[in-house]
Amino acid sequence: MPHKQFEIIEHTADIGIRAFGRTREKLFENCAIGMMSIILGADYGKACDLNDAASSYFNPREEIVEVEAEDGEGLLYSFLAEILYLFEGENFIPLRFNNSKIHDRMFTTSIPGVNYDSNLFEIINEVKAVTFHRMKIEKKGDMWQTDVIFDI
Repeated sequence: MPHKQFEIIEHTADIGIRAFGRTREKLFENCAIGMMSIILGADYGKACDLNDAASSYFNPREEIVEVEAEDGEGLLYSFLAEILYLFEGENFIPLRFNNSKIHDRMFTTSIPGVNYDSNLFEIINEVKAVTFHRMKIEKKGDMWQTDVIFDI
């Protein structure tokens, strides 16, 4: 049975996720999926399920993200802030993550995605910022886990 990617956690006046991953790279990816699911709700899941033929309608494109930080939490924060910027500033919806790698103080990934279209997607929650509040990357058994709180 596959493990869950994330779960929504309640936070006073904000919203968060508890994300999981068998690797730190998968944990980072699942945090981004959780954040986009908060923003677009079920529409995000529908976008991720698009096959290549259907996604061509949405003007597919690919972004390369490379972030650097002093520690794991800083890397995760920088990565999620970059994904949020790509969505808000570049109208980019990530559909999946390819070749994600953490090496020393750097995280890189290739992200196929599509352009946001307000006729097709509804913003459910406006995420203003990623926060460090409660963010602590931990290994629990064979899984990596962290909480991420978003300012909405």
